[in-house]
Amino acid sequence: MTKEFFKEHKEPPGKEALRHKVKEFTAPGRKIGEYAEAIERIFEKFGYNTKFYQGKLLEFINRQSISNALRDSTILLEQGEIDSIGKEISKAIQTGRELNSSILYDYFSQIQERALAYQEHKANKEGRLATGFYPLDEKIQGGLGAGETGVIIGLPKHGKTTTLVNMAVNALLGGKKVLYITLELKKQIMASKFDMRLVGKSLEDIKKKPKTFFNEIKRLQQKITGNLTIIEYPTKLMTLIQLQSEIDHNNPQVVFVDYASLIRSTLRSDEKRHITSDIHEGLRRIAGECNVPIWTAHQANRPGFDKKVLGMEHTSEDINVPAICDICCSINQTPDERRRGYARLFIMGNRLGSSEDIIPMKVDWGTSHMNVAMDDDNLE
Repeated sequence: MTKEFFKEHKEPPGKEALRHKVKEFTAPGRKIGEYAEAIERIFEKFGYNTKFYQGKLLEFINRQSISNALRDSTILLEQGEIDSIGKEISKAIQTGRELNSSILYDYFSQIQERALAYQEHKANKEGRLATGFYPLDEKIQGGLGAGETGVIIGLPKHGKTTTLVNMAVNALLGGKKVLYITLELKKQIMASKFDMRLVGKSLEDIKKKPKTFFNEIKRLQQKITGNLTIIEYPTKLMTLIQLQSEIDHNNPQVVFVDYASLIRSTLRSDEKRHITSDIHEGLRRIAGECNVPIWTAHQANRPGFDKKVLGMEHTSEDINVPAICDICCSINQTPDERRRGYARLFIMGNRLGSSEDIIPMKVDWGTSHMNVAMDDDNLE
């Protein structure tokens, strides 16, 4: 049953499809309800290790196909049809190869499919979510795509969260469903950062006129179709499984994790770099399985304090972080630039286009507002 479903649809059956198919194969005197518990147990496994269990399903189907061929071969042997035995075994092996065809890609036979995908991307860059920083968006094909991860690397208190907040606000104002997960700051503090950014006022000014603030946010809510959900987990308590569960439950169009290194890894290792790699690899896997872009932040190491521009070598714990993600930028400031409200985004790694570009930024720390600077002369 599952073999025929896979051959027709090129994927294992989902829960509802499996229930529907089981009805057709229910034994006489049995009821579909008797199979319901088993089906639920099967799909409890799906989510965190989806690819693993899909692989196990394909292994089972392949094994079953070979087993059936051997059983039929016994009958053929008794009937003296020796030549047919080889054909049955060959057919079973071919079935297994067809089931695993999802890992194969015939380059030339897929030309039209790729051309159509390129045409669609050129027309509307569907599925890519803009950061709101147009020079960066130009370098990453319009934004971060579903299934991709982006990382902002910076020194402590140098604008990593502010950068993520501004990207999230751009998505929100663009009508997107945004999920922001904070693993360091309280959810109320994160909400106040969004308050400042959205109304363009400092927290002190907002507190002086709370009614004015309330009315401005309500008017904004009526104008936009996007939504923002903030989730707080204490440091090192959220696991990758819980992250994927939150994404599945909230069904966002973009996710921000502030920040990934504060996720609790289940990997047992004395090497922090191994744990860091495990977290970021897991983050990218979740982005792919949930089909959503994920932005996060990461600390720079101590040698970065003496550098004007942070490069890959200044990635704390594990230099593999920029290699794992699709786009990696550092946020840079000299003390004087910070006082004057300037910063620089440096594209240190970019799987989607060119890198090594520096983007000047203007930052208003009082309102958490960040945008591309027009006057490069103000940068050091």
